[in-house]
Amino acid sequence: MFSYHANRSARPDAARRSTKKLADGLANASATMLRGTHVNWLKRGPMLAGLAFVLLLALANLLLSSSPKVMVASDTSGQIFLRPPATYVQGAHDAFAASFFNRNKITVNTGAIASRMHSQFPELASVSVSLPFFGMRPVVYIRPATPKILLASANNGTYVVDENGRALIASQQATHLDKLHLPVVTDQSGLAVGLGKAVLPSGSVSFITEVVGQLQTKHITINTLTLPKASNELDVQVSGTPYSIKFNLQGNGRAEAGTYLAVAAQLQREHKTPASYIDVRVDQRAYYW
Repeated sequence: MFSYHANRSARPDAARRSTKKLADGLANASATMLRGTHVNWLKRGPMLAGLAFVLLLALANLLLSSSPKVMVASDTSGQIFLRPPATYVQGAHDAFAASFFNRNKITVNTGAIASRMHSQFPELASVSVSLPFFGMRPVVYIRPATPKILLASANNGTYVVDENGRALIASQQATHLDKLHLPVVTDQSGLAVGLGKAVLPSGSVSFITEVVGQLQTKHITINTLTLPKASNELDVQVSGTPYSIKFNLQGNGRAEAGTYLAVAAQLQREHKTPASYIDVRVDQRAYYW
C-alpha cells in the first residue's frame, strides 16, 4: 500500500515536469525556426530584389520606340535620294506607329514595315529593318534605286525611270534632278505609267543609255530622244542635222551607234546630208533618205 501511494503521489509531479519540458522544447524550437526564417529572408532579400530588377530591365528591353533611326545602306555611295531625308524619316515613323504590335520586339512585323515603306516610296530599291539587341530604337536601312532616264508624255507627265524600267516618282516631286543629268525620252506610243511598276523593259532602258553614252563620247549633242508609235523604235535628233536617227530597241545599242557614227562620217566626207533620216535598225546596215 505504501508503495502504491508513493508511486501515485510521485507520478503527477513527473508528468508535469515532462509536460513542461516538452512545452519548453517546442517553444524553443519554434523560436529557433522563426529566427532562422527571419534570417533567411534577410539574406535572400537583396538577391530577390536584384532578380526583380533584372526582370524589369529585360521587360523594358523588349519595348520598341515608334521613332526609328533611318540610315542609308552602306553600299549606297554617291547615289542621290529623290526626296528630302525628312520624308523617309516620317514614313518610317508612320510605319511603326501603324500597329500596336510594332511596339515590342516579340510581335513587331519588320517585313510588313519594309513592304509598307517600299510601296510608299517606289524610288527605294530596298528597305530593311534592324532591331537592337539592347535599346529601344530600331534602325531602318534604305537604299535608293538608280535613276536612268526621264520619260515624258503629253498625257501622263514626266517620270523618273530606273534601270529596271520602273517608274519611280513624278519629276515634280523629285529633288536634285538637275544634278543627275538624265536624258529625257519623249513617249509618243502611249505607254501606261504606274508608280512602282515597269513602264519599259529593262533592255530598252539599257539600250537608250548605251546610245546616249556612245554619242556623248563623240561630243555629239542630243536634242531629242523619242519613242514613236512604231514599236521597238527609238528616234534620236542630234544637234546640227536636219535628220533623225532610227534605232531598233531590241538590237545592240553600241553596235547601232557605231554604225551611225561610221555612216555620218562617210556622208560628211562626201558632203552629203540626208533630208529625213538615217536608219540603222538592221544589223550592220544603214539606210538614209
